[in-house]
Amino acid sequence: MLDFFSELQRAFYADNADVTEAATLTALACDLGVEGDAFGAHFETDEVRQATIDDFQNARSLGITGFPTVLAKNDKGYAYLTVDYQPYEQFGALLDAWLNRRVERRVVQG
Repeated sequence: MLDFFSELQRAFYADNADVTEAATLTALACDLGVEGDAFGAHFETDEVRQATIDDFQNARSLGITGFPTVLAKNDKGYAYLTVDYQPYEQFGALLDAWLNRRVERRVVQG
């Protein structure tokens, strides 16, 4: 699964591919050894559509309004690390501070 996610990110950011298109997702899955017709058939099911809708609704319930958004979770709940793009230098420093409990971010319910 992590391989697929990595390829999805590469396709979107490096190749400027439309990762909302079934054909793009199917091609990525095939590149990782998944049978294309089976992937495509599953992707088009009502179950997958509903799971996608549920995921977007969950994101909205957390107050996520921009892409990409990075949330972190600790014993207090979820916290926003970033909303919208941040250069690695800025994000990396913030993530390090969060992991080392040197910074508090707004906690959201989840």
